[in-house]
Amino acid sequence: MSCFNQNSGQPIQTIASSASPLAAGAETGVPANTPTTIVTYTPTANAVITRISVSGTAYGKVELFTNVSLIETQRMGPDRNITITFTNPLVLLPGVPLDVKVTHYATGDLNDFEATIYGI
Repeated sequence: MSCFNQNSGQPIQTIASSASPLAAGAETGVPANTPTTIVTYTPTANAVITRISVSGTAYGKVELFTNVSLIETQRMGPDRNITITFTNPLVLLPGVPLDVKVTHYATGDLNDFEATIYGI
């Protein structure tokens, strides 16, 4: 979206809110010790990822992958959720997938997880 600066007549760029969801996913019945993809996002144009929210019914290790490369690992805290905020936004090129995977370690339990990828 573009508009014009009334003082200079120069076009300015208006950027959408960084809270816009780009993709969301959920998996139920996730077994222990099994890395499970919760959501995958593959942009058709350049995408700027600003944050990712993950929650579940158990604590878990959250891993982010682009293609097959691990780019980030964090663990869910005592509230069984985590928000990964990128101070320097992650830029995805067209066709490069971003996978959000979770592994939990509650042996014998099947747990549920949700994730949302936000960006502009």
